[in-house]
Amino acid sequence: MDIEQLLDILGNETRREILQMLTERRCYVSQISEELNIGQKAIIEHLEIMRSAGLLEPHFEKVEKGRPRKYFNVTQNFVIEVNLLSNFFDVKLHSPEMDERILEEFPRLKELAMGLSGALCDGKTGEIERIYNELLAERQRLTEARKVIDFLLNEAKSRLERKEEGRQEAFV
Repeated sequence: MDIEQLLDILGNETRREILQMLTERRCYVSQISEELNIGQKAIIEHLEIMRSAGLLEPHFEKVEKGRPRKYFNVTQNFVIEVNLLSNFFDVKLHSPEMDERILEEFPRLKELAMGLSGALCDGKTGEIERIYNELLAERQRLTEARKVIDFLLNEAKSRLERKEEGRQEAFV
C-alpha cells in the first residue's frame, strides 16, 4: 500500500468513521449512511476510494426479500506509525505478522503466543479472552517503553546535531 494514499484516506474524518464501523462489523451502504447521517452517494464515493486502495472488499449476500445486499469488509491488516519529535520525523507502515525471532527475544510474548495457539485449537473462549487481555497489557507496556526510546532518540539526535553545528562553525 502506498503510504501517501493511506494518509490521504485517513485524513478524512468520514472515512475514519466508516473504517471504525467496518472493523466492528460488516455493513452495507444504507447502514453506514443512516448511522453516520450522510447521504448514500457520498458514502458510496468514500467506499470506492477505500476499495480501490485495497482497504475494503465488497461481497454480496442474499436477503429474503429483494436483491442481494453489498456488504463491505476491511481487508488489510496494517499498522501506521508516525513519529514527529522536535528532532526526529519518521512514518512507517507495516503488517502485523508472526516472527519467531522476535518471540525468542521476548519470552513473555512467546508464552502468550503458545497459549493462544493452544486455546484457539481447543476452542477455549475463556482462555482466549484471558490471553487477549494479557496481550493488550503487554502492548501497553511496550508502548510505554517506546515512549522512553523515542525520547532518547530525540535527545541523541539533538545532541549530535548541535555537535555537528559546532564543527561546521569551526571550519568557517
